[in-house]
Amino acid sequence: MAYALTSSLPRPAAPQILSRGLTDHYSAWGSGAEPRMIQAAKAFASSSFPWSAPLLSHLQQHQSALLTREEASDPNTFLFLVTSNHFDWVRDAVGGDVVDAAKAQGRLRLLDSKGGDVADPYFGDEKNYASVCQHILSETPLSLAKLLQERRILTPQAAASFIASSSSSTFADAALAGRVDGDRQTKYMRPDTDRDR
Repeated sequence: MAYALTSSLPRPAAPQILSRGLTDHYSAWGSGAEPRMIQAAKAFASSSFPWSAPLLSHLQQHQSALLTREEASDPNTFLFLVTSNHFDWVRDAVGGDVVDAAKAQGRLRLLDSKGGDVADPYFGDEKNYASVCQHILSETPLSLAKLLQERRILTPQAAASFIASSSSSTFADAALAGRVDGDRQTKYMRPDTDRDR
């Protein structure tokens, strides 16, 4: 499972969402996502569960890669970790100074919007993978919307629409570029002077 979701929010271009994985000595760098997680995502995508199609597409293309110091230092990059012990793993990968700065800037956080850990399904069965997949699908839009509201990129109304959407690329790109407030345009894009606070 990816331990960091790197969501770069350049302006005014659409964001990139990348993943950085871990091998935990079980597989080589460059390995794909766990097949059981891909199967779980396929089941959710076949039922049109919100946000499942982008997750499935991402999992099918995923290759584990070590997070770099340069990526983690980028002030426009936000890192979402799956479990709290991954903070230490990121610290090992990029250095304590980078981790401390990213945390202080609100750019390094847990994926779970309430600050909990996503369970590790590796030693479980298909039901465990389905449960974890649903957790990720439910928490990802909540965490992104929370971040975008904190950064004044989305209004609360636009955030609610963003969470309720099935993440069509057009809507998501517009929302993350700061252009969506229901059906109206918004001025919630932060001024450059505020960008690193």
